[in-house]
Amino acid sequence: MKKIVFIIIIICFGCAVNHKAKKDCDENLKFKEVFFKHIDTVENITYGKSLEGNLRKSLEFISKYSFVSYRQIENYEFMYNSLETFEKDKAGWLKWYEENKCKNISDVSN
Repeated sequence: MKKIVFIIIIICFGCAVNHKAKKDCDENLKFKEVFFKHIDTVENITYGKSLEGNLRKSLEFISKYSFVSYRQIENYEFMYNSLETFEKDKAGWLKWYEENKCKNISDVSN
């Protein structure tokens, strides 16, 4: 009987800790929408899926928060020199977002 009570207490404590962790994340969903819209714009232009959007504007927005390989982009067309460089940058942007999403980032200026 004591083991059952102990297990129930452990389970309830685990649930309480997990619930608190979820409440501690103050993710700004508007910022998330804007941030990922800019990533989509860069990706679509880089892969030639779309010419809509402003690559420079999107990269400038992203670079306020995470690294952008401008040395690999600053060419006549202002495009990534390689898809590998873009994919590396994108992985960094996604990592930055995951590490910072719970900080209620308030800048949503496009």
